Amino acid sequence: MITLEWDGFGNDDLLKPTARYKISTPNVEGIAFVRDKNFFYDGQRLVVAGMNNALLMNTFSMPLPPESSSLGNPTNLIASMMNSNLFGANLLDVDTKVSAMQFFDGLLYLLFDNAQVIRAFDRLGNMIQETKLPIPVKNFEKQWEGMRLQRKNGDLILHLALDTPPQLWSIKLEENTGSGSGWKLPSCAS
Repeated sequence: MITLEWDGFGNDDLLKPTARYKISTPNVEGIAFVRDKNFFYDGQRLVVAGMNNALLMNTFSMPLPPESSSLGNPTNLIASMMNSNLFGANLLDVDTKVSAMQFFDGLLYLLFDNAQVIRAFDRLGNMIQETKLPIPVKNFEKQWEGMRLQRKNGDLILHLALDTPPQLWSIKLEENTGSGSGWKLPSCAS
């Protein structure tokens, strides 16, 4: 993994590498940085989802700011295992692949592309929400590879990236104001 920062403040701004890290989790696709003392005791962790015949979830303590000396020799991050069975509960092993992950509004969101769902978990590991993903193109419904939740002008937007055929969807979500948490896809996308 490589950390980057902007170099300069002109029209030719470039991203330059600041540090390199080695993570031991195999076949990583989903990564989220969690900076929340209510979620992890030390306040900041990198959560990583990989596959080794089934879902494998680990967390890593991230040194911030990054050490510039790690650019040439990557720093090995020490893994702490998470209960992967908790996150992939009631899914077939082949369906537990996490293609994207995000920490947003105090919840950890995981996009399971093969299962075609997004799940949200609280700090105790409770699944708070499961949302079935839309079918973009018949026979390509397992190709969602990226997600990002964003608040913009008071609205909650879900951005989804489809691998094949390449598409980017931005969907304005309907928030559940009754319980104060959760959202659902609008009828046109569900």
